[in-house]
Amino acid sequence: MRRCVLPLALALAASCARAPAPATAPRAARPAASPVTISVVATTDVHGHLESLPWLAGHVQNLRAVRRAEGGDVLLVDAGDMWQGTLESNLGEGAAVVRAYNALRYDAVTIGNHEFDFGPTGRDTVPRSPRDNPTGNIEARARQARFPFLAANLRTRAGAPWTPRNIRPAAMLTVAGVRIGLIGVTTPATMQATDPRNLVRLQITPMREAIEREATQVRAAGATVVVVLAHAGGSCDRFTDPDDLSACRLQGEIFQLARALPPGLVDVIAAGHAHFGIAHRVNGIAIVEAFQLGRAFSRVDLRIDTTGRVADARIHPPRYLCDGVQSRDIASWAPDACAPPDYEGRPVRHDAGMIAVLRGDIARAERRREQPLGVVADRDYPHSTRDESPASHLVVDLLRAAYPVMDVALYNATGTRAGLTAGPITYGDIYALLPFDSVVATATLPASMIAEAILRGVTRGPIPIVSGIEADVTCDGPTPRVTLSRGGAAIPAETSLRIVTNEFVASGGAGYFPDMARRFVLRLESPMRESVVAVLKGDAQRPVGGGMAERNVDRKRIRVPGNTYPVRCQ
Repeated sequence: MRRCVLPLALALAASCARAPAPATAPRAARPAASPVTISVVATTDVHGHLESLPWLAGHVQNLRAVRRAEGGDVLLVDAGDMWQGTLESNLGEGAAVVRAYNALRYDAVTIGNHEFDFGPTGRDTVPRSPRDNPTGNIEARARQARFPFLAANLRTRAGAPWTPRNIRPAAMLTVAGVRIGLIGVTTPATMQATDPRNLVRLQITPMREAIEREATQVRAAGATVVVVLAHAGGSCDRFTDPDDLSACRLQGEIFQLARALPPGLVDVIAAGHAHFGIAHRVNGIAIVEAFQLGRAFSRVDLRIDTTGRVADARIHPPRYLCDGVQSRDIASWAPDACAPPDYEGRPVRHDAGMIAVLRGDIARAERRREQPLGVVADRDYPHSTRDESPASHLVVDLLRAAYPVMDVALYNATGTRAGLTAGPITYGDIYALLPFDSVVATATLPASMIAEAILRGVTRGPIPIVSGIEADVTCDGPTPRVTLSRGGAAIPAETSLRIVTNEFVASGGAGYFPDMARRFVLRLESPMRESVVAVLKGDAQRPVGGGMAERNVDRKRIRVPGNTYPVRCQ
């Protein structure tokens, strides 16, 4: 029997006996009277780190061989944020990731917030004219894919399903004779986690409602297994016992979602977005999430009984690709970059075929990455997306140096994606630090508006990063308040301050400046990253930190009660 992939609307009326041209090799049918195991393998938040995929391919090949020998198979899925983040991926606006996923024979993916980052097809990352399609890039990548993009809670402004070619709410697959319904959803936080102008034609509806609607329909259409791909997550610290939830922060979005679903409706949730790990069971649902940047994958073994239903779900801890034990980046494309232990009783082989698929992307990226900027970092600049960090402070200091007439530079901590190590700096180092292509935006605003932006960040996230000013957040009873200062002197609320940021923040991204885009002037000549590069090139005679950065990139510039986020005043 061949693998079958059908849109749900067709699945309701058609059999899977006749499939469209298959994206994968034929899968053997199993005897109807025999139980079978289907392994759900899930990745998430790869963010363009294609160097991990030859090792993922080696693991998946081993598992497929074992499962198929038993009459079962592997279901390979991704929970979103596939392509934003590296030169290999970004230079082709995600096309390399889709080519690689085609080669790996993925079965389905969902859409994450960063899939919207490239906006229309072409150079611009947001629509500049009414003719521009704000989701043109996603639609192009979906047409390229030999697997469906699932987006059940992305609807048009009129409330209809969003269904460009190969994008649909749900799909039906037949895997080893078992009919599986797949549903994709994305966090409502996407509206603040990408440029909102790329979502002007869409709305994001509640995930629970979308899942209940689609899961009910796929069950009615004959699915005996339901798997949800959710670009929404949570976090756990231990993975030894999937039923021990004491290791998890249960206020996380994915845990609340699972608890709200009717028991028995969903079997597996492949989660993402949070960049943490999960391998646990909540409300009878196996929930998995495998960190970020292609370091690991998740696995759930579904034991299917003779009726086609799940008799047991064995949840595996996240499997790290490099050494099988600890999380670390795979820093090279070389076959000796990792030494993974055997998997499923076989050596894990580096898939040379994947390198062949990506050879052009790798070469083009390497040429850009290795370009020296002629400047040396005087020290390490570690980064964090969940707090102020030396790397983020360096970014805003350099941004303000690029626009010296500005009083304030402001950015979001989640916009800085890597640190810098001491030594010569290359273009690739800055690209890893700032992979987004958002252009510079400037404005003159009263200090009170900047204080309100900082307040939104420290109480809701993401954490704001500033240069040129400092801020103190205090509690006036249950009400948090922000006081700005410069050089130790308080800045009156009515003071006009010239601020430089990027287009993402200015247009309402991160939630700092809602509905204020018209107050900002866009500098369309190049992305913010290139302004930082220009400053570095122009200051090549002295080390970074020798004048461009403020005196102490380690010291907090926004002081909050208890040094904890989000700020809560009792």
